[in-house]
Amino acid sequence: MLVSYFYDHHIDIKYVLEISFIAPAIEIIFAASQHSLALNIVFGVFSLASLLVYVLFYETITKIDDDMNHINQEQQHYHR
Repeated sequence: MLVSYFYDHHIDIKYVLEISFIAPAIEIIFAASQHSLALNIVFGVFSLASLLVYVLFYETITKIDDDMNHINQEQQHYHR
């Protein structure tokens, strides 16, 4: 993701959403004992909500990302 940002100064929404539901889930799996039950519930709800948005709007998100990548490629070609 950082390489992509370095190359075209754009991060796909899809990747940010993937991280937003994977990171809290990993935190719950590997470090649940280090957090309160309330915080683990917040992590779980946030992870599930992000996953739901990802699944429900996957086609739209992918189209937006593809359009942005196309625009970025055109801009890079124009500036060369």
